[in-house]
Amino acid sequence: MNALFQHAPLNESSSSRFAPAIGERAGPSPEVAALVAGFFHGRRGVHEGRDVKLGALAALAALTALRAPTPALRAHVHSALKDGATREEILTTVMEAALYSGFAAAHAGLEAALRVFADADSRPAATS
Repeated sequence: MNALFQHAPLNESSSSRFAPAIGERAGPSPEVAALVAGFFHGRRGVHEGRDVKLGALAALAALTALRAPTPALRAHVHSALKDGATREEILTTVMEAALYSGFAAAHAGLEAALRVFADADSRPAATS
């Protein structure tokens, strides 16, 4: 097991008090440890058939709520579009984040999305 996930057993005095609540050892279960380790090795979903569009929208919502810098928001709007999200889904996602993080945080997300949309609309259509 990775050193990051190795845990020491609870000491004698804490064991009797905390064991019923958190088990015999502090730290993540082997299943959680495997999920986290897998995430850092490129396995982003819990299962292979995950919905990449949903993941892109979830990332955009989180970054909006965290008031991420505009370049990060724009990059994730691009990713969401590439992963199949519609403009309406992107705007709805940003507005949903506003319910939890406030409209000041959502303002940057909306500005980023609208800028990406405007940039896409101003580019000449690709010819086949």
